[in-house]
Amino acid sequence: MANPQLAQDFLQQAFNDYQRGADASAIEKCRIALTHDNSRPDGWTLLGVLHRRTGQIEQAIAAYRQSITMAPQFADSYTNLGNALRHLRRYGEAIAVYRQALVMRPDWVDMGINLADALRENGQVEESLQAAQQVIDRDPGNPEAWLVLGNAAMELDRYDEAVRCYQQSVHLDPDNQRAYYNLGNAYRDLCRLDDSADSYRRALTLQPDFFRAHSNMLFTLQANPRYSVAALLAEHQLWERMHGATRRTAIQPHTNRPDRDKVLHIGYVSADFGRHPVGFFLLPVLPHCDRSRYKIFCYSNRGVEDYMTQRLRSHADVWRHIVGVSDEDLAQQIRADGIDILVDCSGHTQGNRLTLFAMKPAPVQATWGGYVGTTGLATMDYLITDPRSTPPEAEPFCVEKPLRLPDAYVCFAPPDYAPEVTPLPARRNGYVTFCCFNNLVKINPKVVSLWSNLLRQLPTARLLLITRQLGVAVLQQRYRRWFSQQGVMDRVIFRGAMQHHELLAQYGEVDIALDPFPYSGGLTTLECLWMGVPVITLGGDRFASRHSIAHMTNVGFTEGIVTDENSYLKLAIDWASRLDHLAAIRGSLRAKMAVSPACDGARFARHLEQAFRHMWSDWCQRQGH
Repeated sequence: MANPQLAQDFLQQAFNDYQRGADASAIEKCRIALTHDNSRPDGWTLLGVLHRRTGQIEQAIAAYRQSITMAPQFADSYTNLGNALRHLRRYGEAIAVYRQALVMRPDWVDMGINLADALRENGQVEESLQAAQQVIDRDPGNPEAWLVLGNAAMELDRYDEAVRCYQQSVHLDPDNQRAYYNLGNAYRDLCRLDDSADSYRRALTLQPDFFRAHSNMLFTLQANPRYSVAALLAEHQLWERMHGATRRTAIQPHTNRPDRDKVLHIGYVSADFGRHPVGFFLLPVLPHCDRSRYKIFCYSNRGVEDYMTQRLRSHADVWRHIVGVSDEDLAQQIRADGIDILVDCSGHTQGNRLTLFAMKPAPVQATWGGYVGTTGLATMDYLITDPRSTPPEAEPFCVEKPLRLPDAYVCFAPPDYAPEVTPLPARRNGYVTFCCFNNLVKINPKVVSLWSNLLRQLPTARLLLITRQLGVAVLQQRYRRWFSQQGVMDRVIFRGAMQHHELLAQYGEVDIALDPFPYSGGLTTLECLWMGVPVITLGGDRFASRHSIAHMTNVGFTEGIVTDENSYLKLAIDWASRLDHLAAIRGSLRAKMAVSPACDGARFARHLEQAFRHMWSDWCQRQGH
């Protein structure tokens, strides 16, 4: 029988418990209140908020829906329901909820902002732009509306417009840390690295626990030539102090059986199980795993899956979708799965779960394949690397213990759609064409200066640059200006985004690849070599500088490795004058690479498994076994 007074009393107690953080007690009292009167929308909303705060998102969604059923005019329930659905990346459902609310109240500004942002997240970017502009037309002083409009502009690669929107947002609300974070992202994509770092730092000043802003900043610093390897280490250690150390109180004793010969449960964690370098590096490994000695778990933080995701999933023993799962719940799942070695495949890249690794849910943790050096985490035991990427002199700049694989730290699975290697283009063109297809953020003024010097010394040579960002007018204009200042713009060719198979076909137009510095090529270098194009790489003092050295050594092609800018220039000029030599390299490179360790997935998998067994034996020894 309904008892409204008892319901009110228990709801008040539940709210008091909620305010003091006693969530379990609050949930129980909410439930009791609703048994006495289940028509209370405020009770269902409070129950939803509590479930959301404790990571029980599906239960929260059910509670919010019940609140709307009881009181369709109850505003908070629409906002809470839509936001919970977005947390699980169920954007279409969230959009429907927001639209339902706006039918009742067309002038509901906050709901219009929610709708605009959800449309962007669902890939309806032009509609998002329109929805955000409608809110601004109604309320031009709303900083959140400008933030959402900037987000939509970013999705459309309209970076200058995005910067203006974010600047307007922080002008209206100087304490808006999310606007500063997004401004940092926009500056990064505009290759304004110092401005990017400044914006991320401002976001962190306003919200010191904003670990994603801090991770984005660290990734951006890797490409900034002003930062020494020692400075990079210090910045990563600061991340640990600000975000990792606070989670170490959640570390629980591990109950894994310390048996050196047991079947090891290996867990890979990444947001990049798809068409991404991590996907290309994992693809040749998982099929060759010894299932009699290893069980493979993949924890995917990727929202949108593709054909590569499906291929990787088919080679995992257990696949878990972890988008929206809290660190605490995921840590429990990892312990329940009996993971012996947990492998981070993201580092400080987008979608990482390093805060989970700070809680150390597995007895042994390692980082591999997804980042360009140390994570800075005290709870990360190993950095899986190789002798070229992390030589002995680089070891002091790693928080983790480097565990060096004998060949290279990753293996390569050439795409089956890669076209055949073409004859040397210089023979038909009558001039040499250099190229770089790396991310534009790696091509800094010092790189432009060296390449321009090369073009001045070879008056007929061309330089072809292809990357998605060059399809953005403001970025192309900046690089045109840089090359114009060097007097060589008439021989530099810019091309923007294209499909991957089309990009690979572009190697048929080039003779020599030029590696940027201090952030060298990774997957791009491997693709160059597969397409028969030799690479000239400078190397350097950090992991990010030595990708190409590792890959080229692994292929058995070390002729393109140099140690200084003069040698870089000299080798490029030498190759350009020896077309027979270039043609011989081009004609033999793919066959040489195909039989090298670089493409031997079975060999790499054995070495990786030996590394895992070494890590596990060390842990067993520390347990006295």
